[in-house]
Amino acid sequence: MLEKLQAIVRRLDQVERQLSDPAIYADREMLTRLSREQKELTPIAAAFRAWQQAEDDCAQAQELLTDPEMRELAQEELRRARQERDRLSQELKTLLLPRDPNDDRNVILEVRAGIGGAECIIAVNEDPDAPIFGAAQYKVVGDAVEVVEELLAQLGR
Repeated sequence: MLEKLQAIVRRLDQVERQLSDPAIYADREMLTRLSREQKELTPIAAAFRAWQQAEDDCAQAQELLTDPEMRELAQEELRRARQERDRLSQELKTLLLPRDPNDDRNVILEVRAGIGGAECIIAVNEDPDAPIFGAAQYKVVGDAVEVVEELLAQLGR
């Protein structure tokens, strides 16, 4: 995983160098492709750099543990650095998951409330006691973005 992250940082550096070249603005397609790649790689590189800093902080705190006067401070710093490193490790694992090929595609979702002659009402609300549920044929408790699959299942699709 470490090699992959280092390769991502190197690639981001290359992309940023290419984007800094004024000639790239003449090729609109290349500019768009590089800008998208930069957008994808930047959060991963930033998390990796923060992880490296947390690793360095752990090493420095470890060295301070040998000093009796700094021991208590070093233990606290080591605990904090390890927590940050572990949090960043989890974040990096999430960031490295393969992307859905449809992530970059546009989606249009039309939601209309109270349109006359509607055949059914599908209600999505985080509050199960929401008044709209009294009038709805299909009821889903949760965030609308997260429940699309459940809605489709209720509709038989």
